[in-house]
Amino acid sequence: MPPDLTHRTRVDSTWLDRLGGSGRIGSTLAAMSRPCRAHYRELLGTDVLVLHDAVALAEVIWPDILERRPMTVDAECGFGPARGALVADSRAHSPARGTRCWSRPMSRSTTCTSGCWTG
Repeated sequence: MPPDLTHRTRVDSTWLDRLGGSGRIGSTLAAMSRPCRAHYRELLGTDVLVLHDAVALAEVIWPDILERRPMTVDAECGFGPARGALVADSRAHSPARGTRCWSRPMSRSTTCTSGCWTG
């Protein structure tokens, strides 16, 4: 579950404040989120909570809640600020472009080990 996918799923401060006021469990959850909120406030410049772990865990517990589709995944190997980032191309049979470390269609069982995609 790549972070660039799950970091798009976030809740804002209004939602978190409503959660905190919803009762004992909501108050506990909102209190537990304070360190993460501080981290994302510093990182992203806005008071949000990114739901990366929750989305990844939900997909493990209930497979297929996320839509999957084959795509080519490349690692950015240039010397710019995106070095090491994964770049996903969802166009059918898209050719690798530019200087890449590797390129291979990604499947449901794809994992990353030592810089190589294995399925």
